[in-house]
Amino acid sequence: AGLALALGLGLAITGCGDDDGAGNDNVNQNTQVCGNGVLDSGEACDDGEANSDVQPDACRTDCRTAGCGDGIPDTGEECDEGQANSDLVPGACRRDCRLPYCGDGVLDAGEACDDGGTAAGDGCDAVCRVEPNWECQGSPSECRCRSYFQGSDCGECVVYVDVDQTAEPDNGRSWATAYPRLQDGINAASAARGAGSCDVWVAEGTYMVFEYSVLNTIQLRSGVGVYGGFDGTETARDQRDPGVNETILDGDGQPVPVYHVVSAIDTVDATLDGVIVQHGECFGVDTEDQRGGGITVKAAVLTIDNVLIRDNVGSDGVGIAVEGSIVTLRDSALEGNFAADVGGGIWGHNCLVTLERVDVTSNTARDVGGGIYGNYG
Repeated sequence: AGLALALGLGLAITGCGDDDGAGNDNVNQNTQVCGNGVLDSGEACDDGEANSDVQPDACRTDCRTAGCGDGIPDTGEECDEGQANSDLVPGACRRDCRLPYCGDGVLDAGEACDDGGTAAGDGCDAVCRVEPNWECQGSPSECRCRSYFQGSDCGECVVYVDVDQTAEPDNGRSWATAYPRLQDGINAASAARGAGSCDVWVAEGTYMVFEYSVLNTIQLRSGVGVYGGFDGTETARDQRDPGVNETILDGDGQPVPVYHVVSAIDTVDATLDGVIVQHGECFGVDTEDQRGGGITVKAAVLTIDNVLIRDNVGSDGVGIAVEGSIVTLRDSALEGNFAADVGGGIWGHNCLVTLERVDVTSNTARDVGGGIYGNYG
């Protein structure tokens, strides 16, 4: 009996050994080990000793397949910085393992803007440059029309002027913030236009040119069009009505009127449209101040549309004096201008003046050319 018990104990001890054999139901056989080269449950891969957290495309040491975000650039990935991948940080590898690129919505080095797309016409172009007349800020970039530009493509440059505007600021960017002084509006349009053109929209009212000297004048600028006849609410130029909303440029002053109400000197492609020019008095000492009480034009290219030039006095070319210039007058009128010498309405020398549908009436000159005087033109 003692021998049988001993043999039984021996067999029992042998049966509990770690033989790891097939069908063995011990705990050790069921333990999953990543890196043993066996694809166990819960593992995406296991290449044994070939598992690597350094080699591209390798099964990782945690038995996960290579992928974006594991910190190793694999096939098809441009970069991979692991947890440092970011769709917000400039210069970082993106979360889809692409290098920073124009259109990813992050303002990276070398980009002037990035609005998250590559479509043109929204302020930021396909190579992340700011488009003309736009300004862009932030990341992703928000773009809007620059300074005095407006419209869906920021292609229209407009500066607003209203003599009755008293609120602050007076920056000329809307009717509510219009410049009260016309010259301020013209100067702002000239600075803003770049290589293009810019309009000055002028609300009805009387704009006194004299401020402190008889030399004060409204100076037109190249590429700037001055348009009167607005009531101060319009959103498009063709909505104005100069016949109803009279915009008067008045040279009257104390103690005497200015020599020239409007001047276009060394300007190209300037326009004056929809205004009344009156009460200039060109009786200056210098010859150039003895001509052009209403408008004086020298070395310029000027278009005058829908303008009434009236009741100016002086020596020569009192309504408008043109020298060495090209001027087109359309749908306009000169009346009641008086010259002590020649050219009550128009005086021209070495110039080309074209009149289309222009009334020249009731102008006077003591010598010749009550209406029009031309010399080498």
